[in-house]
Amino acid sequence: MTLQRLVPLTLGWQELDRCIALDGYPPGEGDRIPIPGWVVERDDGGLILYDTGYDPAAAPSELAFPGYPPPEVVALPDALAAAGFGIEEVTDCVLSHLMVDHAGGVGCLAPETSVWIQQAEWDYAHGPSPDSLAYRPADLPPLTEGGLDVQLIDGDAEPWPGVQLLFTPGHCPGHMSMLVELPDGWIALAADAADTQRNLTERIAPGILLAGREQALASIDRFKEAAVALGALMIPGHDPEVWGLLPRAFGSASPSPERVP
Repeated sequence: MTLQRLVPLTLGWQELDRCIALDGYPPGEGDRIPIPGWVVERDDGGLILYDTGYDPAAAPSELAFPGYPPPEVVALPDALAAAGFGIEEVTDCVLSHLMVDHAGGVGCLAPETSVWIQQAEWDYAHGPSPDSLAYRPADLPPLTEGGLDVQLIDGDAEPWPGVQLLFTPGHCPGHMSMLVELPDGWIALAADAADTQRNLTERIAPGILLAGREQALASIDRFKEAAVALGALMIPGHDPEVWGLLPRAFGSASPSPERVP
C-alpha cells in the first residue's frame, strides 16, 4: 500500500476566544476557527479519515460553548462528497481525541469501519468525570453500539506504512497527532496538540489543558522533533490563517492553485 493524496476537509467553523487556543493569552480577542478533518487516499482505493467534526444531528445549542454562538456544522458525508469521496469508502478512522468537535461525526461512519483511539482517551471519556464542556455523552454510544470496529492503542503506533500516530497528551489525556508520508514528502498534522502556528513557533501550550501544561509542552516538543526528523510540513489544528492557505489536496494529483474551501 502506498499513499497518494492527503485532502483537508472543512467540517465547520467555530467562533471562540483566542485564549482557548493559546495558554496565558489575554481574553477578549476572538477568532473564527476551522473545524478540520483529513482524508488519506490510498492506492488500493481505501480511505483513512482523521477526525470527524461535530455530530450533524445535534441541536446547535448542544454544541455551543457558554458565551459563544453555536458552531457552523458541515456534516461529514457532505464534506466528503464535496471533496469527491463517499462515506462508504472510509475503511479506517483515526480520532485525535474524543472532544465534541473531533469525534461527533463518528456516527456517520458505515458499520465495521475501524476506528483508532488512544486507550487513555477512551478511559477518560468513559470515566466518571470527563470535562462536561468538551466531551458530549451522546458522541460515545456510536463507538460501542454502532457496529464500528474500535481499535484501542497505547502510545505511538504505525498501523499502516507511511502513517505514524504520535501520542501527544496535554490538551487531553489521550490526544494523538498524525504524520503522513506522501510521494513528495511528509505532512505532520498536529490537531489540538498545537491549535495555531504560534503554539508551534513560540512553544505555547493550548488554552484547554485537561492533562496538564507540562505534558502539553512536552508534546509540542515531541511533535516538532518527529516532524523535523522527517522533513515534514507541520500543520496546526485550528489556525484560520494557515487553513486558508492550504491546497485542496497534497500529493501526486494535487491541483496546486486551488485552495481548501
